Amino acid sequence: MSGRAEHTPGPWTFKRDCENACDIRAPGEQYVGNVMSDDPEELNPEIPEDEMVANAALIAAAPDLLAACESVLAADGDEWETGKRVLRAAIEKATGGAR
Repeated sequence: MSGRAEHTPGPWTFKRDCENACDIRAPGEQYVGNVMSDDPEELNPEIPEDEMVANAALIAAAPDLLAACESVLAADGDEWETGKRVLRAAIEKATGGAR
């Protein structure tokens, strides 16, 4: 593989799929992945429900976080303030503030 890997375009969102899982979706409801609080096949240890939701929020924010980091790295002079606003919004989404 050469060059930069391309991920599924964002923004991503998450929603509860059932009692023990959250689906991560891209625009158009395209499936990206899921996070489970327990696994019926016991491939993963059980995690608390609130941790499952926090993990889903962080994963769903990944495209926003990447864009924010790239924005800040490219910023010059007055653009720093814009970059910081974008970064704050991405962090808020990653920590469950915005979905």
